[in-house]
Amino acid sequence: MAELFKHAAKYREELMAPPKPRGRPKKAVSITVPLDADEIQKRIEELEKKEYTLLKKVENYEDSNRINFFKPHPKQEGYFGAVRDASKKVIIFQGGNRSGKTTSLIVALISLMLGKLPWDKDGKNLRYKPPIRARLFGEDWTHHVGQVLIPEIKKWMPAREVKATKKNNQGIDYYWQLANGSVLEIMTYEQSTDQVEGWSGHVVACDEPMPRDKYIANKRGLVDFDGVYLMSFTPLKEPWIKDELIDNPDSSIATFFVDTDDNPYLSKAAIEEFKKSLTPDEVAARLRGQWMHLQGLVYKEFDKNLHWIEPFKLTDNFTISCAIDTHPRTEQAVSFMAVDKRGMYYIVKEIFEHGRPEDIVDWIVEFHEKTHKVHRVLIDPSSQGDQNRGDSTYDIISKGLSKKGIVLDKGSKDLDSGIMVVKEALKSRNGLPSLFIFNTCPRHLYEFSHYIWDEWKTDGKTERNKPRDKDDHMLENLRRLVLEKPIHIDAQEYQTLMRVATGVV
Repeated sequence: MAELFKHAAKYREELMAPPKPRGRPKKAVSITVPLDADEIQKRIEELEKKEYTLLKKVENYEDSNRINFFKPHPKQEGYFGAVRDASKKVIIFQGGNRSGKTTSLIVALISLMLGKLPWDKDGKNLRYKPPIRARLFGEDWTHHVGQVLIPEIKKWMPAREVKATKKNNQGIDYYWQLANGSVLEIMTYEQSTDQVEGWSGHVVACDEPMPRDKYIANKRGLVDFDGVYLMSFTPLKEPWIKDELIDNPDSSIATFFVDTDDNPYLSKAAIEEFKKSLTPDEVAARLRGQWMHLQGLVYKEFDKNLHWIEPFKLTDNFTISCAIDTHPRTEQAVSFMAVDKRGMYYIVKEIFEHGRPEDIVDWIVEFHEKTHKVHRVLIDPSSQGDQNRGDSTYDIISKGLSKKGIVLDKGSKDLDSGIMVVKEALKSRNGLPSLFIFNTCPRHLYEFSHYIWDEWKTDGKTERNKPRDKDDHMLENLRRLVLEKPIHIDAQEYQTLMRVATGVV
């Protein structure tokens, strides 16, 4: 392009210069003949025609090589940094509508097929040297692939790089072969999982949430080449992605969260107009890129980056309380909470397993004797009601723990107050937390991110009724523990209490 503009400037100088006299110049004569108006106008028109031709060449070049002029917005910069990083095996771009997620996916896919980020002047190669094999998935052929993905590919794929394409029965270019040998196959979620099996390649890209069965089938196909998964979507469905990928601490998974507002190329007025047509939950999903099925989260104050911490050693500076949520058929839930002298709460251990009441006693006693003394245990009040075999669950656990001097009490049934005190512990009025969870307690994390309010009531009220009775076993424990407002007890004082509890004076 620089050469074209240089040539245009030189041509302009030549056109505007006075004409050179014909023949051999006479030494004694120096005469400049001025151009008349018609000649000047003629030369200007020639120059304008030449410049127009050059500008059209520039325009055609840019249209055919848009990817060379791609300018990532700040959130996209981090995404393409992960594309460069070969240690990242799953790269997720989760965002609201029009946040630039599909463009990011297609540009990343084409760049990997070319072996470089074409707009990046550092010239560094990406993780694979072409040729590579890639797959791209959309939801359906007619709308998603035909009307969204194919136009986006044609927009960003350099025309000179395309060697051949093939059309399917719907007339859509489903197969692309580049001049460097890289191959792209386009598929949809409508196709059966059997059709996805048996492939081997370097890159799988999917626009909008992919069903888990197809994810696993394609994941197997990436093993041979240590491949990478690219995912972009607005999180309206397939919640398994959040549970298994986004909430996964695996460092090979990179996730980027983007709001519609993060796209600098969108009109603020247009975004506000779109927002008027959405419910609050739809705003969170479609503009903020938050999971639609979790928009009614009870504990929105919970922040994994703040409350999810590395474990530390439990010393005498901590007092331990425990809570039990018992069930006849599902897993037994046991939570251990430490409190320090400042009144800070820490969930330090969880047990979520099938077991009998006697097993629960063993679990708590083992922690009491091998990890840290347990001061007090709370249990679900309903544990007193199951007396089908004589002693209730409460009775069995109480007798077992009392042999070790551990007191068992019934926890509170006050749901509303329990929720409020946990919210206050997660984020107090001054904005600081007093509750933290060791990152060795995954069930607590799962419940914090899945515990939601029940559906809107139909009697005209604007508030939801109560939380769903689901995904709340550890949170039941947590509510009861925080409601008790446990305090730190000095080690010597604790020993005195233990002697009194066990009858040893």
